[in-house]
Amino acid sequence: TAIERRASRALGRAIGFDYAIALARAGDPVLRELFADTGDALGALCALATTLSLHSDVVLAGEGMQAFDLLRERTEAAVSQLRPPSASPVSLHPDHSGFTAWARGAAAVAVQAAMGRIDLAR
Repeated sequence: TAIERRASRALGRAIGFDYAIALARAGDPVLRELFADTGDALGALCALATTLSLHSDVVLAGEGMQAFDLLRERTEAAVSQLRPPSASPVSLHPDHSGFTAWARGAAAVAVQAAMGRIDLAR
């Protein structure tokens, strides 16, 4: 992942995602800043997506959600700062059910979209 690459580069040795999370939670300043920067980027993405789509709820799911506690504060701050003043507040809804549930949901949406395009009357 990008976090693994950035963390490995910053520490000068290869580390995995789970170890990067553990170091950040233990207070490592380099890893804490890396996750804070990631929160800023996620917040910018959420602000842009909600502004363009006119939605105010974002469900965050998939791989990496076990690190969301390290990102949440900066993610929420970035969303608040980057949304237009007239826009409604955004609510972030982290889904910690894991990749399988997320993938099933994405597949269900894809199947529904495909079924809508199929003409069964032919």
